[in-house]
Amino acid sequence: MGNEAKNNLLRSWKEIASYLGYDERTCYRWEQKFGMPVHRAEAGASKSHVVAYKEELDLWFQEAFKNSSHPGPPKKAGRPALRWAFFGLAPVVVVAAFLMIRTVTSPPPQPADFAIRGSVLIVLSEDGKELWRHDFKVEGLEDESFYRAHFQTAHNGARLPSIMIKDIDGDGRNEVLFAVKKRDDAYGEGDLYCYNSRGRELWQFTAGREMSFGGRTYSADYRIYGFRLHDFNGDGRQEIAVISYHYPQWPCQLAILDSNGRLTGEFWNCGYLTDLCYRDLDGDGREEVVVSGVNNQYGGCLIVFDPRRVGGCSPQSGEFKSDTLPPGLEKYYVLTPRTDVSLALGDIVESITNLGVTKNKRLVADTNYCLIYEFDFGLRCLNADWGHGYMTRHNELAAAGKIRSALDEAYRQTIIKGVRYWDGRAWVAEPTPNLRNAPSTR
Repeated sequence: MGNEAKNNLLRSWKEIASYLGYDERTCYRWEQKFGMPVHRAEAGASKSHVVAYKEELDLWFQEAFKNSSHPGPPKKAGRPALRWAFFGLAPVVVVAAFLMIRTVTSPPPQPADFAIRGSVLIVLSEDGKELWRHDFKVEGLEDESFYRAHFQTAHNGARLPSIMIKDIDGDGRNEVLFAVKKRDDAYGEGDLYCYNSRGRELWQFTAGREMSFGGRTYSADYRIYGFRLHDFNGDGRQEIAVISYHYPQWPCQLAILDSNGRLTGEFWNCGYLTDLCYRDLDGDGREEVVVSGVNNQYGGCLIVFDPRRVGGCSPQSGEFKSDTLPPGLEKYYVLTPRTDVSLALGDIVESITNLGVTKNKRLVADTNYCLIYEFDFGLRCLNADWGHGYMTRHNELAAAGKIRSALDEAYRQTIIKGVRYWDGRAWVAEPTPNLRNAPSTR
């Protein structure tokens, strides 16, 4: 390498910062957020050795600060002996500078898609080019078909996402959220990772912790069921709701994270939670979080939260009661009854597995036996109906003499009247919020 080329080369963040006249942290942020041109030996590897070229930095700096009075990096004095050579090459220099400016100012490709190869996540641009990859070094990582079925949005069957590519912090660049899911066991699971558009890890959330219920201690072994993104407070940043459950037992955690991965609220349910949605139920202009699942002591459940106040534990007694957690901060906790089908089959409880919302302001909740509930936004049960799966099971059990009920209007009303609401002290039949958490009227 000649002396001129060597003089154009900067070999570290320290040299880059000294040349530009800013501290290293600022220069690193410019590279991450605004595409300041630096080069690494290993593309996408944030810890790889960096180099930069003064000419590229000069062009980038002039374009980035073209509306600023900042003088930019130091200018080099021209050499008189090279004056005519310069003028002869001027058209070439102008064209090259224009192309370099276009390269510098064009935003780098955004993460848009992915591939899974063994234990490696490969992040792709919209045109399918690899941007970066990360090896989680986990044996038995779910394959690409699984993650494809749990990508971006929830799907039928309460399949919450396990990977999402979206701008969660409002900076105009897509981040990648990835939950480690394994095919066989829970070892190495329970972690949610967030990477920026260049593949640098921004934060990691580890689900669950050791908990005690009914005098029994449950370990910190948790699996992430899935997560959803939503901007609860309208600030342009996405909050993340993460559902995780103990392996192999039943304590379940609903965690609310901000866009920086900080835990802002958590609720513990004695039974799996399987689906969630967001709706302004009370018309106050703020959306509630509606979660569905099962309460192992009682039956299927619907829970409503103010996303700013998520905490405590589900209302329980005996072996299901938390030894350390305070009562839950839910606005509503609703139970659906056990039916004669589940009793005849010997199941302990029935779970609400799917949630939906109609344009006419009804919450639709499906159970694992295909019993379908409809609630208004005040959580009053308007209807209960049986899907084909429930009807088939019911008729088979009736033919076998294991149940005596008929699928008629009286049976429907029995189910509707079996819905119960936690008022903060007891389970009641009328649609009632948790009065202990009701806003003060004073």
